[in-house]
Amino acid sequence: LKEDTLIKISKPFFVNGIKCYWEFTLEIFEDSPSGEGTIKLKSSKNNKILLSYSDIYYLEEFNKPDMNDYDFYGNCFVDVNFDGLKDFAFYSRLSSGSGVTHTEVYVFDKPSKRFLPSELSGGEFEVNEKNKTVSTFQENGYRDYTTFVSHFDKKGSINCREYITREEIEVNKKTLLKRTYQKMINGRMVNGKIINGKIIKRTVDTVEFNGW
Repeated sequence: LKEDTLIKISKPFFVNGIKCYWEFTLEIFEDSPSGEGTIKLKSSKNNKILLSYSDIYYLEEFNKPDMNDYDFYGNCFVDVNFDGLKDFAFYSRLSSGSGVTHTEVYVFDKPSKRFLPSELSGGEFEVNEKNKTVSTFQENGYRDYTTFVSHFDKKGSINCREYITREEIEVNKKTLLKRTYQKMINGRMVNGKIINGKIIKRTVDTVEFNGW
């Protein structure tokens, strides 16, 4: 089959004070509706790659973007760690599945002026502006799930991460929900959960299951 490599470049724009542009490359076989694509964010000054990510893209997606930054994933710039700088969060087809939407997150690193892969990537990604937290979701097994809630210091680094595991169990022919709480504080694992900013040392509780 014949293979084509298509390239599209956006107009320059600014993010975090850096003038840059998108380069979108799609490798696609003849008569195929999709192929492997790579988006690269490059510096207009020296063509340095600030961010690079590969995923499955459809040809209609490649043809759709105009030359402006917004159509080239410009709407995915968001401050995920509350340090006042724009980071990058976008949907991943390769990592999504089983009803879970996976988001890849790249956090802006000020010293190198690049967007670096972040542990904030995960399923059902959500930024809570009010509480200044980021939550993600992971399926561990059948009816067994973990939610991760990340808290940040003033510099945008994760200083606390909560792990909340919910597992459906059967006890005396009754369906219950077992919840386990743990957290990582400055690299140290501590049992318990956080309520109104305080650590409550209760690691496991079981409640009546009312559905997911």
